Amino acid sequence: MEPPATSTEKVSALAGRFTTAGFGHAFGGEVALAALARPREVSRIDLHVFSPPREAPAVLARLAVLGLALDRASAAERIAVRGVLELAWAGTPLSLRFGTDGLHALARPRVRRVPFADRFVYVLSAEDVVLEHALAARGGPAPELFAVAAALGADLDATYLRRALAQLDAPGALPDLERLLAAGTSKAASL
Repeated sequence: MEPPATSTEKVSALAGRFTTAGFGHAFGGEVALAALARPREVSRIDLHVFSPPREAPAVLARLAVLGLALDRASAAERIAVRGVLELAWAGTPLSLRFGTDGLHALARPRVRRVPFADRFVYVLSAEDVVLEHALAARGGPAPELFAVAAALGADLDATYLRRALAQLDAPGALPDLERLLAAGTSKAASL
């Protein structure tokens, strides 16, 4: 099978494979931001897999038919150790994040089904995209998150975000979160 050419085609192919296989999943990062607030071509794909790392071999077998060249045994080993597999798929960075942390437990019931290109895909909620970035932030939140906060304004669930950061034991991310919330509510107030 010829691998999909664009990142949008790759997202569509991944969504189809995971949905058909019955693997709980949701796109985060740029894909979720594109679907929720800022439609655009994405440069990387973050896919959250709501399965434990021990199920990685079954997940990786589904990816092989999409033209992803990888050593499945080595990849499954990396997932077992870190819960994450970072690879390149025909020039597009792809991150598979398995359910090994508290974010997955919080995010799964909040996943949204949204239109994306030629199909519906599952994405993290806007709040969980903010959490995803807050937990991984190095040097503050990405500018795209301010766009999400501004687009959603008062609809961004600040109570959930503060509670989740406390539950995830990530108090260091709170100042960045408060800046994002202020950006969103000031935009909403000006509308």
